[in-house]
Amino acid sequence: MKLATTQTALITGASSGIGRSLALELARRSDARITISARRHDRLSEVSREIDHIRAKRGVTGAPTRVIEADLATREGRLEFLRKLSPEDHSYQLVVNNAGFGSVGSFERQDLERERDMVELNCLAPLEICHALIPQMKRHRTGYIVNVASICAYAPMPYMATYGGTKAFLLSFSAALNAELRGSGVSIGVLAPGPTTSEFHLAAGLAEKIDVLHSMSSETVAKQCLDGVDRASPIVVNGLSNWAMANVARICGATLSARVVERMLRHYRSV
Repeated sequence: MKLATTQTALITGASSGIGRSLALELARRSDARITISARRHDRLSEVSREIDHIRAKRGVTGAPTRVIEADLATREGRLEFLRKLSPEDHSYQLVVNNAGFGSVGSFERQDLERERDMVELNCLAPLEICHALIPQMKRHRTGYIVNVASICAYAPMPYMATYGGTKAFLLSFSAALNAELRGSGVSIGVLAPGPTTSEFHLAAGLAEKIDVLHSMSSETVAKQCLDGVDRASPIVVNGLSNWAMANVARICGATLSARVVERMLRHYRSV
């Protein structure tokens, strides 16, 4: 899908990190009306003002950025979010399912309710949004949905077991949907970033960032994601080293990859 022709876009988890950077970068590249969603209304309002400022500087006219405050980690929150999408908004041409969070540490030490919330936000929210929006996209024969996964999708992740599992689901789910929709005018893509400068560690309950691999800026990740949208790429793995790691993990298989990751993240087992 060419961003230049995109008229409507929806980005979840847009209050910070990759989601915020995606919204701002899209405003720089496209005249599309952008809808942003997250839990934190104050942060969303700030991002909305930034988007509208960028659009004004580019001479783009039209409706201002739309803000939808929603907690997609709950069934009630997702239902309310989908109700807030008016019929015309169901013709979104670009959707980025970015909302998500992770946890770090031994699985048995994690709060079970929070682990459930993670599965709901990382897996069920993209699933339900795809199910709601794909029919309209098919009717218009145009649409591109990006599900934000991670290089964690390519190998089992000891001490990030639930998070890695949710991202593996997104990778498989997206590839399957993309095959189903071939020829329909609708595509499903996957963004698989590695460590990214964001608030991930705060959401995971850590005082400091996970310092195992070099982090990429959220701005760079966003630019590469939208480059991938313009190319209609089914998968965008950010960075050559991350691409290499993902492919090595596939070659090594789940058991060996899990052992290697366990050694890399063993420091976090007592978290």
